[in-house]
Amino acid sequence: MLDRPDWDESWTIKRVGKSNHVSDLRIIVYAALVVAVGLILLTALIFILSEKGVIKVSDFGPIEALKIVGSILAVAGMIITWAYQMASRRLGVVDLFACEIATLCRVGSVVDFIPNMVTQYNSVDATPIKAPQSQVSAQGLRFDSEEDYFPVFGANAKDLQVLEANVVNNVTAFYTYMKATRDMLRQVSNLGLSAAPAEAQRKAIVNVIYMVFLAYESARHAIDHLIEFQPAHAENKIVLLLTEIPAYRFLRKRCAEGEFKDGVHLKRLDLRLAEYQQFIPELCDRVRANAHVDKWDKPNSLVAGLENELRLLDDETAKLASPPAAANAPVAKVA
Repeated sequence: MLDRPDWDESWTIKRVGKSNHVSDLRIIVYAALVVAVGLILLTALIFILSEKGVIKVSDFGPIEALKIVGSILAVAGMIITWAYQMASRRLGVVDLFACEIATLCRVGSVVDFIPNMVTQYNSVDATPIKAPQSQVSAQGLRFDSEEDYFPVFGANAKDLQVLEANVVNNVTAFYTYMKATRDMLRQVSNLGLSAAPAEAQRKAIVNVIYMVFLAYESARHAIDHLIEFQPAHAENKIVLLLTEIPAYRFLRKRCAEGEFKDGVHLKRLDLRLAEYQQFIPELCDRVRANAHVDKWDKPNSLVAGLENELRLLDDETAKLASPPAAANAPVAKVA
């Protein structure tokens, strides 16, 4: 019944019956039903045996039996009602965090945050920028965001405890990285206003891009657990990857060129390459396979862009893997 196509995926009763987020509550309901049915059958058996004289139970007539059955059904109903209310609340928490995380990331994708930061990185001049002379102009150029972009997390952080550990870890990591990004944007602004050396400004921009990359990666892992409706899951995952992959390509290139001197960052980034090359084609194939279904229209409209990002990643990986040609290498002659 829950798999009927005419039942909307957003209906709470359908989600309560199928969602992995409330599987423990379903177990409680199933256990309560099994115990209730067992007690009712036991009551019926005792009543029948008592009526036939096989056993003697004082004051156990039809009315008493109905009272016991009614009490069992009442307790079972209370357990089912409690479980349904808890499941609805838990699914509401899941939806709130999924919506806020997906919306924040979508905003970053829409405004081309990573391409703009890469442009800013490339435009940093080797000559320090002259700081504004007046305090008023300097204050006007300073980055100082006072908006609260995380109202759901601020008001419902305590409700995360009802979710699984992996979900809690990824959701908390996302918000932490996003808050760190705001702090680092202030640092980038302050360095530009204080006529800092170009190297320091570039380093600060790289740190911002790294924080955004980690935030989107954590958001993608969180979305994998939070959103279970497959078309919406695929759409939001592609939107995240359209920002995450360009950030990854930029960071990997910077690491390969010696931006991070210890080499640890490059090794950590390289570990993600095989993961991208495995699950992105699978995601694209799943979207293509459902292209004829109306509910998959949105992810299907984005899949070409994701495939292009994967091609760019493969091309840059091949360039980074190939050794540079020697300056005095002989030129091959065409026979």
